[in-house]
Amino acid sequence: MEESALAQSSLITEGEDAMSGRKSKRMANITATLPVQLLDKIDEMVDADRVPSRSFVIREAVRKYLKEFERK
Repeated sequence: MEESALAQSSLITEGEDAMSGRKSKRMANITATLPVQLLDKIDEMVDADRVPSRSFVIREAVRKYLKEFERK
């Protein structure tokens, strides 16, 4: 699927439900605003092949945050 078509799609397959830990086959596209410095760091990681994509980094960060938030 082309990136533009992917951006227009509201659901993408794969993933894990962050709250329950169950595998989920649905993902929704969102729009987020980040400071340029954070985005630059993420892009450096992607360019160095340390992570597969910006989306991956943000998904993992949200999952970790939610798991930590649930502990409190």
